[in-house]
Amino acid sequence: MWSSGNFNADWQVAAPHIREALRHCGDTHTLDDVMRMVMARDADLYVGDASAVVTQDLDLPTGRQLHFWLAGGDLDEVIKIVRDVEHAAKARGIRRISIIGRRGWQRKLDGFTEASVVLTKDI
Repeated sequence: MWSSGNFNADWQVAAPHIREALRHCGDTHTLDDVMRMVMARDADLYVGDASAVVTQDLDLPTGRQLHFWLAGGDLDEVIKIVRDVEHAAKARGIRRISIIGRRGWQRKLDGFTEASVVLTKDI
């Protein structure tokens, strides 16, 4: 679907997009952290020709939720990835998804409403 089947090749395409997404979310993780999480299957990586998305399955008391954690690159391609991953998650029985993204993404992503704003401050 959104993988070549070759992790090293996919990571070469994804790394610059993931690095930029990490920068936008406050550098909470390093690129190596994300790579380790994907390799350990604690996160999933989806790679297009000009973009990449990282998701996590969250086990919450009210059920499982798919969380779109990091995304970067070509926004139109990211939207295609989001739609495909959303459909696959629904087929797996997941009934809620969440996205951390820039505020302008809401205009581009159908069906999403703003639930909160994430604010950070370096001290």
